[in-house]
Formats: sequence, C-alpha cells, structure tokens
Amino acid sequence: MHRKIFFSPMSNNLSKRVKAAMIENEISHREPEFTELLQGVRKKITRLVKGNEAFTTIMFTGSGTSALDATISSLPQNSYLVILNNGVYAERLQKIVQKYNFNFQKINFTGYPDLEKIEDTLQNRKMTHFLCVHHETCEGLLNPLSQIGTLCKKYNKILIVDAISSIAVQDIDVCKDNISFLIGSSNKGIGGAEGLSFIVVKKPELEKSQGQGRSFYLDLYSNYRKQESGQTLFTPAVRVFSGLNEALHELNDETLEKRIERFSKIAKTLRVGIEKLGFEILTNLKHASNTVTWIGLGNRSYQELYNKLKERGFVIYSGKDGNSARLCTFGDLYKKDIERFLKILEEIK
Repeated sequence: MHRKIFFSPMSNNLSKRVKAAMIENEISHREPEFTELLQGVRKKITRLVKGNEAFTTIMFTGSGTSALDATISSLPQNSYLVILNNGVYAERLQKIVQKYNFNFQKINFTGYPDLEKIEDTLQNRKMTHFLCVHHETCEGLLNPLSQIGTLCKKYNKILIVDAISSIAVQDIDVCKDNISFLIGSSNKGIGGAEGLSFIVVKKPELEKSQGQGRSFYLDLYSNYRKQESGQTLFTPAVRVFSGLNEALHELNDETLEKRIERFSKIAKTLRVGIEKLGFEILTNLKHASNTVTWIGLGNRSYQELYNKLKERGFVIYSGKDGNSARLCTFGDLYKKDIERFLKILEEIK
C-alpha cells in the first residue's frame, strides 16, 4: 500500500527515521538528555547554513512566524526597516513590523525584484535593516539573496532573511551572504515535523537585542541566555526536537549538496510532466526554487481535482486564487513519487 503524499507547504512527508525518533526518544525537558539534544540541534543548524563562531542558533517552540516575531520584536526601537515586498510572506513581515510600530519602507515589486531599485533605496542613511523573504512560497520564486547580501554590506544595512521554506533545499551561506538574522523552521526542507522554529543570528547583533524585547515569551535575548545554559525558558516540544535532530542526521548522511540536487531533479521531473499534461506553469522558471511549482488549472475545478487526487493518496494545495494550485515538494520525497503522481494525474485530469 502506498503512503499518502503531501504537496503542501507544511511538509508532512516525514521519513520513517524521523517518525520513529519522535516516538522512541522519551525524555523530559529538564533532564540532561534534553540539554544534550538542544545543544546538538543548535550546533547542527548553525553548521547547516555555514555559520562560523560568530553565529549562534536560538530555538522556539512555535511556527516559523514565531521566530520572525521574536526577531523583529527584539530590534532596537530606533531601527528603520526596509521590506522587499513581492509576495504574501513579505506582507506578513510588514504586519509584524507594523505591530511593533517601527518606522519602515516597502520596496514593491510584482515578481522578481529590480536590484538597481533596491540599491537606490539602500543609499538612504537612516535605514538600518533590510528584511526579505528568500523563497516566496506562494509562487515558487527565489529572491536574489547573495546579491541583496552584497548590497546590504556595501551600504552597511543589517540583513534579516525569512528562509523558512528554503533552508536545506537551496544553497545558503550566512557568512558569504552577509546575513545577520536567518529564520527557519523544523519542517519543510529540513524534513522534521512542524512545531519548532529558529533564528541563526550574528552574536554582535544579538547583543543589541538585550533589553529590547517587547514580548515575554519571544524575547530573543532571554531565550538565548537560557539556551546557552542548556535549557529553554518554557516547555519545549521535546518530541519535535527529537524528530528534528534525526532529520538533521539524515541530512548529514545524504549531504546538503545531494539534498539540493535531489530536489532540483524532482522539480524538473514534475515541471516537465505537468506541462506535458497540459497544465500551465505560473512559476517564473528563470528564478524558480527547487521545491514549489505554481500551476494554472485552466477550466478545471481545484476542489474536484483536490478530491480526486486525495482519494488516490495525493494532497495538493490551493494557489493564490481559486483557479490554481501549488505543488510543494518537501520532505521524504523521491523521483519515483513524482512519477507515480504524474501517472495518477494523467488518469484523472
């Protein structure tokens, strides 16, 4: 019997190893075993994005948005923020920024951004931080992270990156890309279960957050200090930690390079097959990610297609409107899964 395959941005495609770790590793969060688990996960994540001794990782029990909230709510109040706005998740950044009454400016684009316009904006000396989403999951669009990092370095801006859906499936180097805050989560590309998020942060910027936190639970510096002692401030999702740790072990066994290559091949197989079946690919393939393909459905009903595919063991995800869908390929997926999906889709379309 085939397992259910999820093409949703949550990534419920957990491997057998990750599921087993979440069940079998029964520990309390106040035991030394959890301290070892916590510190191991933090170090593995820092290494995953090529962080050196100038970086550390802070964990939160909560979705990726909680880590975004923790980062922004702990910035100095006199910060002036610039937001690259070209998608739904950039709009979420704006809502968090507005919640804490920061001065900010948006740079609006439809689709791929214009780097010259970004550079013109960054020349404004009063601007202190640049916020962007690396992978806009609604469209499968990758923003030019390395080029943005170079511009932020040139104009002395602190770069904050939402990499929730790009970590472990796209190449990210926090040192080379000049990133001060990188936000991610336990699910999606890493392949753990949802429920944990993290911030890989440059320590000098972290020190500036001391006393700045506007949230009790999400205070960045307080959580950092407690985690440095080997514990968390509040009750963590221990089983999700165990699953995340195993997912990171799996990633190490596969290697990051092979992981990126696997998902690149999966995306190519899916996109070629989708076009052969007569679906329109709405993702800009020139700037596409390895993991999200946005497709138009033409005169097909999304709900009808969703229902038929779910009956056959595949769960797709709606697009930005009622006439499109997103096929998100995260987690324990392989080319054979995509080939089986395309065969079923051809039968029912």
